[in-house]
Amino acid sequence: MKHLVLPIKKKWYDMILSGEKKEEYRELKDYYRTRFAHLFIDINTGETMRPERLDEWLVTSVRFKRFIIFRNGYRTDSPSFGATCTFKIGAGQPEWGAEPGKKYYVLKIERIMRDYKPIFFVKQFQNIRRDISYERNQNDPDGGVASTSGEPEERPR
Repeated sequence: MKHLVLPIKKKWYDMILSGEKKEEYRELKDYYRTRFAHLFIDINTGETMRPERLDEWLVTSVRFKRFIIFRNGYRTDSPSFGATCTFKIGAGQPEWGAEPGKKYYVLKIERIMRDYKPIFFVKQFQNIRRDISYERNQNDPDGGVASTSGEPEERPR
């Protein structure tokens, strides 16, 4: 499953972590429509949701939870946390940054993972790649390099 990273300002970042803010808002624009559509699978086609169908689907569907990474800024080493969110289209609360009477993509924050560390997932992926590489070498003593002399050749490093 894909994860989406959304940058947010420090004020909203701190309010969400403190539990004071329960929703995050994004404007109803093609930019966000495309990003959010990639989080969902169209049950009719089995493929990623087409952005043009997302708005209709969010209005009529059961609320599915998705994991979103909220980052305080744009740098990859900025503070971040993960959260499970449900999506809908609706009005937001002005005290949480929404303009009165305006419709938004509303991300309702269901559960926060404060100790979310993106580097953990990178290291896990690297370990998996290393293990796969090790298994290949154990199953193939030549290391996958054909030898014409009958002797195993050194694999270039």
